[in-house]
Amino acid sequence: MSTGLLSGLLGAQPSTPAGEPPLKVVMIDRKNIIINPDNRKIYRIGDVSRLKEDIKTNGIRQPLEVVELDGGNYKLIGGERRLTACEELAREGDTRFEALPCVILKLKYDDDEKIALITANATARELTDGERLA
Repeated sequence: MSTGLLSGLLGAQPSTPAGEPPLKVVMIDRKNIIINPDNRKIYRIGDVSRLKEDIKTNGIRQPLEVVELDGGNYKLIGGERRLTACEELAREGDTRFEALPCVILKLKYDDDEKIALITANATARELTDGERLA
């Protein structure tokens, strides 16, 4: 007897490429997350007030994406608007976001970082025509 499409979809588990460990979320001190300069060359952060209020009420719903650097620091790949909102909350005295949930990406090729940055921004928000072109 067939289990059906719906059962198959409900039972589907996220997977990683063969031989790769599954992604896991780790808490990283906000001060150890370095903003990616390539992000600012292409995208504007804009107003984060609505996002800040959502994070204040509901917490961070999606982890940031980072790559590991030397010295215990991490370069931000995806989540600069979330990081900016958390920094603003911290300046207002909210201490709940000193450490942020992050996924540490393991990139194999030089261009992987740029591709990850572009795809993170392309799927996370509405882009201007100039941002799409860049």
